[in-house]
Amino acid sequence: MKILIIGLGTFGKSLFEELKKDGTSEMVIVDKDENLIEMNKEGTSYAIAGDSMNIETLQKLPTDIDVAVCCIGSDMSASLITCLNLKELQMNRIIARSSSSYHSQILRAIGIDKDDIIFPEEEVGVRLGKRLLHRHVFNNIILAGNHVLSEIKVKNQFIGMKLKDLHLRERFKINVVAIKYREKEISEDGENIYIEKILDVPDPDYVFTSDTTLVVVGEESAIERFKEEL
Repeated sequence: MKILIIGLGTFGKSLFEELKKDGTSEMVIVDKDENLIEMNKEGTSYAIAGDSMNIETLQKLPTDIDVAVCCIGSDMSASLITCLNLKELQMNRIIARSSSSYHSQILRAIGIDKDDIIFPEEEVGVRLGKRLLHRHVFNNIILAGNHVLSEIKVKNQFIGMKLKDLHLRERFKINVVAIKYREKEISEDGENIYIEKILDVPDPDYVFTSDTTLVVVGEESAIERFKEEL
C-alpha cells in the first residue's frame, strides 16, 4: 500500500514513524518546511517540500497512491484547500484530521467520508477517560472493522469463579483467546518471585485469582458491555 502523509507536525510525524516502523507500506510525504522533509525523507519513496494548497505541488506526486492522509489540524483553510485539491486529483481515499465539529462539517460537505474524518485530541481524551473509569482494562487493540482485542483484569468479585461460569460467548458474543496470570516461584537466592505466564488455550475450568487477566476478542460494543459488568 502506498500512503501519502501531508503535514509533518506532531500528529503527522507520529503517524509517519509508526507506519515506517511497520515497514509494510510505501511512504510519500509532503510538508512546506524543507527542513522537516530533509530530516524525514529517509525510508520514503517520494518526499517533497511544498505547499499542499497549491495543486501543482500535489500534481508532482505519484499517481498510484492508495490513501492520502491530510494531517493539517490547526490551519483549517490549509486543511480544506488541501482536501479539495486531493479530491480534484481523484485520490482513491482521503483521510482528514479535524480540529472542530465545524471543520468536520465542511470536510463532509466537500466529500470526505464521515468515517475518514479523525479527531486525534478527542480520541485520546475518550481513551483516557475509559482508562480512568475502567482501571482494570489495560489495552485495546483494533483488529479490523469494529473488532478489538482487549486485556481485562478480573475484578475481586469474580475471584474463585471459573471461566465457564461467565458464559461470555452466550451473553456477550466475545471469545477469551488467552489468560494471563502470575505464578509464585522461588529464586536461586531463596526469595519469592512472581513470573507472568500465559495460557494460550484457556481451560473452561480455570479458576480466577487476583492476578488473572483475560485477553478477549469481539466487537467493540460487546466488549464495552462486558467491561461494564466485569
